Amino acid sequence: MTDNPGLSVIHPDAFAENEALQVLDVSRNNLTFLNITSLIAQPGLRSVGLSGNPWSCQCDTEDLSLWVHLESFKFQDEGQTVCDSPADMQGRRLGEVGIQLRTLCHQTLGSWDYLFFVFIGFVIFAAGTVSAWLMGVVMVLYERYIKKKDDQINLENEDEGDET
Repeated sequence: MTDNPGLSVIHPDAFAENEALQVLDVSRNNLTFLNITSLIAQPGLRSVGLSGNPWSCQCDTEDLSLWVHLESFKFQDEGQTVCDSPADMQGRRLGEVGIQLRTLCHQTLGSWDYLFFVFIGFVIFAAGTVSAWLMGVVMVLYERYIKKKDDQINLENEDEGDET
């Protein structure tokens, strides 16, 4: 599947049922992205050729670039497999940009985010504490009301018993 400028997309499941796949060479095509889900699951895959494609090193290529980085022994011409876009990544090896893409594509939390979480946690804690306190007060007042009502009924029963 090499030297085909018309080949710009490979279906994600194109290699899913081919468990005997050992060598895959998609060099010198027009691929900018490659979904590696089915390729990772290939137990016999020992050699992959990706060079000569205009790889777009953006967030959707993160998995591919990390795979190239981790499994570099499988890749033919790994040094020639370079990014074509965006401009700040142009010419960089696909296996080198994986960690940078991970950082760019998965933003971490800042100080204000953590402060917000602490504030929300405090508000939830305070609301729970106030709710529990109010429920306790309501229960005490209800118990007093019931006891007072029982005392009045007992007093009325005693008064009726004294009159007879």
